[in-house]
Amino acid sequence: MTKTFSNTVNESHSAQTVRNGMKKAGMKAVVEKKRPLLTKKHRQERFNFALSHQDWTVEEWKRVVQSNNTKINHLGSYGQKWGWKKGKRRLK
Repeated sequence: MTKTFSNTVNESHSAQTVRNGMKKAGMKAVVEKKRPLLTKKHRQERFNFALSHQDWTVEEWKRVVQSNNTKINHLGSYGQKWGWKKGKRRLK
């Protein structure tokens, strides 16, 4: 946001100055909602996979490699994205 603002007014401003101006204009910083990354195509493919494997035995499933990867973010935002809104309308 700071770079966009600075390019627009041809002046250099700190991020805090831009945030202060946005707040003074009645804007509010909000965390954007997370949306599922699965598209309709992804959901259909998962459903088709489940249907085609619904009759597998335990022995067949034992041959499948299982993975339990967990992301641990020890510093940072855990992928939070911030945006600005005024009233109920969100700015892009």
